[in-house]
Amino acid sequence: MRTRHRRATRKEGPPSAGGCAFSFDPDQNPLDAPALWHAEAASGVVTLDRAPAVFRDALPLRLDLAAVSDRSDGDGRHLVIDSGACRLRLWLRDVVPDTPLMVLLPLTASPQRAAAADAARLLFVGALPTAPAARVSPFQRQRLITLLRVLDGAQSGLTSREIGTRILYPRLDGIDAQAWKASSERRHVQRLVAEARHLMTVGYRQLLLA
Repeated sequence: MRTRHRRATRKEGPPSAGGCAFSFDPDQNPLDAPALWHAEAASGVVTLDRAPAVFRDALPLRLDLAAVSDRSDGDGRHLVIDSGACRLRLWLRDVVPDTPLMVLLPLTASPQRAAAADAARLLFVGALPTAPAARVSPFQRQRLITLLRVLDGAQSGLTSREIGTRILYPRLDGIDAQAWKASSERRHVQRLVAEARHLMTVGYRQLLLA
């Protein structure tokens, strides 16, 4: 997970962390400059490879698709494509231009991985998907936003009291130290800080695979 207060460009991390080792600016909007992930780390990544000759109806990647991100390394080509309300992440393994492609979809219990593969199929036949492969509920979205705000505050050196009164409970602004120490809000802030730090270090992997 990226924090907005950091200014230096950094790496997404080694392959063991699930991120492809491309540099990116953490201050850019992720809608415009998305991070790239390995397929085993993020269930929304669709893996594509050369289709065998017996698959006569296999199609190549459409040339008219504008990618939000298009990077290549020793593992192949990594693409992020926006189509209406759907963002598609494609990994082309050892593929040359105009090669008919197939989706490598393992037997999986992940509905997101299956939905992403089906969205890629629609993309190739020209029926651009209009619904995202996975939806985040309003509650989940608000929860993640809150955790990001709490993490930003903790990373920038705010105390739990400052996080509580500035971010979560502005109605408690001006509360004295003794009252804050005895409050249930203080314990809630501490739990949120711990959860936000866990999400930053390892929890994001479960989020990507959900």
